[in-house]
Amino acid sequence: MSEELAEVSQEINVTSILVAILKTIHSIDVPSELVLNPGDEDTGLIVSYNQESNTFTISLGDTNGSN
Repeated sequence: MSEELAEVSQEINVTSILVAILKTIHSIDVPSELVLNPGDEDTGLIVSYNQESNTFTISLGDTNGSN
């Protein structure tokens, strides 16, 4: 990973990811149950950078970081 990319990855936060997603898809309807009662599962965000397409892929992972 280049030094510049490492600096960018350190500056990424959940808010910036959410804003980027909403700028891409404009809006999304989320069931209130998922927001108010997310459940017992502990998921994390996985953010992967694709240098060829200059894009980020954002997905949910489980507690150990896998898909």
